[in-house]
Amino acid sequence: MQIALGFTFHLDSGELSNEDVMITDITRKTIGSTVDLTKYIPIKAGYRFAGWHADKAWKEPIEETMMEKKRIAYAGWEKIK
Repeated sequence: MQIALGFTFHLDSGELSNEDVMITDITRKTIGSTVDLTKYIPIKAGYRFAGWHADKAWKEPIEETMMEKKRIAYAGWEKIK
Protein backbone atom coordinates (compact mmCIF):
# COMPACT_ATOMS: atom_id res chain seq x y z
CA MET A 1 0.00 0.00 0.00
CA GLN A 2 1.37 3.43 -0.98
CA ILE A 3 1.10 6.41 1.39
CA ALA A 4 1.97 10.10 1.00
CA LEU A 5 5.59 11.21 0.65
CA GLY A 6 6.56 7.89 -0.91
CA PHE A 7 5.95 5.98 2.34
CA THR A 8 4.95 2.34 1.82
CA PHE A 9 3.74 -0.43 4.10
CA HIS A 10 4.84 -3.76 2.57
CA LEU A 11 2.29 -6.18 4.03
CA ASP A 12 3.39 -9.44 2.33
CA SER A 13 -0.22 -10.46 1.53
CA GLY A 14 -1.50 -9.16 4.87
CA GLU A 15 -3.92 -6.28 5.38
CA LEU A 16 -4.48 -3.45 7.80
CA SER A 17 -7.90 -3.53 9.48
CA ASN A 18 -7.73 0.19 10.34
CA GLU A 19 -6.51 1.28 6.90
CA ASP A 20 -8.72 4.39 6.62
CA VAL A 21 -7.59 5.72 10.02
CA MET A 22 -3.96 4.92 9.21
CA ILE A 23 -3.98 6.69 5.85
CA THR A 24 -5.55 9.82 7.38
CA ASP A 25 -3.02 9.77 10.24
CA ILE A 26 0.06 9.33 8.05
CA THR A 27 -0.94 11.76 5.31
CA ARG A 28 -1.21 14.50 7.95
CA LYS A 29 2.45 14.05 8.93
CA THR A 30 5.11 16.37 7.56
CA ILE A 31 8.54 15.41 6.28
CA GLY A 32 10.84 15.00 9.27
CA SER A 33 8.10 13.98 11.69
CA THR A 34 8.08 10.55 13.33
CA VAL A 35 5.43 7.87 12.83
CA ASP A 36 4.74 5.39 15.65
CA LEU A 37 4.37 2.09 13.78
CA THR A 38 3.22 0.13 16.85
CA LYS A 39 -0.37 1.31 16.39
CA TYR A 40 -0.60 -0.21 12.90
CA ILE A 41 -1.18 -3.94 13.31
CA PRO A 42 -1.79 -5.89 10.10
CA ILE A 43 -3.51 -9.27 9.92
CA LYS A 44 -2.80 -12.30 7.72
CA ALA A 45 -4.68 -15.60 7.79
CA GLY A 46 -2.59 -18.35 9.42
CA TYR A 47 0.09 -15.93 10.69
CA ARG A 48 0.86 -13.79 13.73
CA PHE A 49 2.23 -10.30 13.15
CA ALA A 50 5.85 -10.22 14.37
CA GLY A 51 6.52 -6.49 14.03
CA TRP A 52 7.69 -3.93 11.50
CA HIS A 53 11.13 -4.05 9.91
CA ALA A 54 13.28 -1.67 7.89
CA ASP A 55 14.44 -4.47 5.59
CA LYS A 56 12.93 -7.33 3.53
CA ALA A 57 14.93 -9.94 5.46
CA TRP A 58 13.29 -8.89 8.79
CA LYS A 59 16.66 -8.34 10.47
CA GLU A 60 16.15 -4.65 11.41
CA PRO A 61 13.08 -4.31 13.67
CA ILE A 62 11.62 -0.82 13.94
CA GLU A 63 8.85 0.65 16.07
CA GLU A 64 8.91 4.11 14.54
CA THR A 65 10.13 5.76 11.37
CA MET A 66 10.75 9.28 10.20
CA MET A 67 8.61 10.58 7.36
CA GLU A 68 10.78 11.10 4.33
CA LYS A 69 10.69 10.12 0.71
CA LYS A 70 10.84 6.45 -0.27
CA ARG A 71 10.57 4.80 3.15
CA ILE A 72 9.25 1.25 3.42
CA ALA A 73 8.11 -0.60 6.53
CA TYR A 74 8.01 -4.38 6.05
CA ALA A 75 5.56 -6.52 8.04
CA GLY A 76 7.19 -9.55 9.65
CA TRP A 77 5.12 -12.73 10.13
CA GLU A 78 5.31 -15.96 12.14
CA LYS A 79 3.34 -19.01 10.99
CA ILE A 80 0.67 -20.10 13.50
CA LYS A 81 1.08 -23.79 14.34
